[in-house]
Amino acid sequence: NDATTLCNYGLLQQNVHSNFASAEHKYRRALDMDPNHAVALYNLARLQQDVAGDFNSSEELFRRSLAAAPDQAHVLCSYGLLRLNCYKDVDAAEGLYRRALAVDPYHVATLYNYGSLLEGARQNFSGAEEMYQRVLAVSPSHMSTLSNYGGLLHTVSRDYEAAESMYKRALDKD
Repeated sequence: NDATTLCNYGLLQQNVHSNFASAEHKYRRALDMDPNHAVALYNLARLQQDVAGDFNSSEELFRRSLAAAPDQAHVLCSYGLLRLNCYKDVDAAEGLYRRALAVDPYHVATLYNYGSLLEGARQNFSGAEEMYQRVLAVSPSHMSTLSNYGGLLHTVSRDYEAAESMYKRALDKD
């Protein structure tokens, strides 16, 4: 439909041409056609967060996207990142990550971000290790996970050989 085409065109403007004003215009036109278009709401939420720095608007758009289509792991994950990074709301972020993993237990971004939250904010190192292992089972060359997992093995587990292996794998992908 036209709203979906506008979303796709907006992504081209945003990601290829860095024309954020045009992308926003396309997303808003899509929402004029369909105020509950989950993709347009999500794309605009990300644009508001990443480009405009309007976290309140972004949060409202994430909520609306989830109201329109609740089982979107990528939206739950992105909303979790917003709650964690912009509002320092660890509990809300963790809840959103758990919901995302209930929808898609193999969603790499959620597994990675949840692992980072468990390692950093919760100091739950065994939980973080489990998440990192799950990422690598799905995406063996996920650079950020290899690096974070290497750091965990190095500083927490003191498994220097395994840490070195992770770092080398990450650098081989560089």
